[in-house]
Amino acid sequence: MSLEAAIRAALGDFANSLTAKFALPGTANPEDQLKNPIEDFFITVGAALDKHVKVRTEAQLRQEGARPDMAIYVDGLICGYIELKQRDFGADPSRFREERSKKQWEKLKNLPNIIYTDGRDWTLWRKGERAGSLFRLDGDPYEDGAKAAGTIDGAAFEPMLRDFLDWKPIVPHSPPELAAYLAPLARFLREEVLASLPNENSPVHLLANEWRGYFFPDADDHQFADAYAQTVTYALLLARLNGADKLDL
Repeated sequence: MSLEAAIRAALGDFANSLTAKFALPGTANPEDQLKNPIEDFFITVGAALDKHVKVRTEAQLRQEGARPDMAIYVDGLICGYIELKQRDFGADPSRFREERSKKQWEKLKNLPNIIYTDGRDWTLWRKGERAGSLFRLDGDPYEDGAKAAGTIDGAAFEPMLRDFLDWKPIVPHSPPELAAYLAPLARFLREEVLASLPNENSPVHLLANEWRGYFFPDADDHQFADAYAQTVTYALLLARLNGADKLDL
């Protein structure tokens, strides 16, 4: 089977699964219903590209911070993320008007490889810039089953999927390049820390109290989050440069 045919078949299976889920009685979180069908889709496409793909979903509540819904691993290493949106929400976060989604995008846009999808529309983003064109299924995968992808050109979706699954970090070769590369990761970690600090039972909250007690008694939450994010980011880098293949965090 050609890659184009494999993508078309995988899209048909994805749409069939989504239609079956939404035909069930009762109510459920609409974004959660996308997770298993999308996981199966990427595993299938990965195999067609001779890649071993695994998926991890985030269990943390959205109110506690901005975490992507899914992390995609290729050959054991994380390659990117997928953010899910409910039906007909669209996949262009730069045009979102709903306040929570806008704030979430301000955090997630720092990531170097993330796909946004509502099941029908798909876009790939790199550090806040869209990579390539929007891909849209012909039909509605929530109602039409495999017919939603019946006439789709698998070759039209291939560049986005291959670009996403082939992503490799750009290795910086100078201090300014290194700082530019690490800054988005540090910002993302900082936002996660800020989201956890209000929870008095969180390890981050307890660590902040110890940090202030020993080092910076006057540091507010934003100052602590910024210092912590930079410290951890560069500590991990130094550990890796010193030969650490696996870090126990």
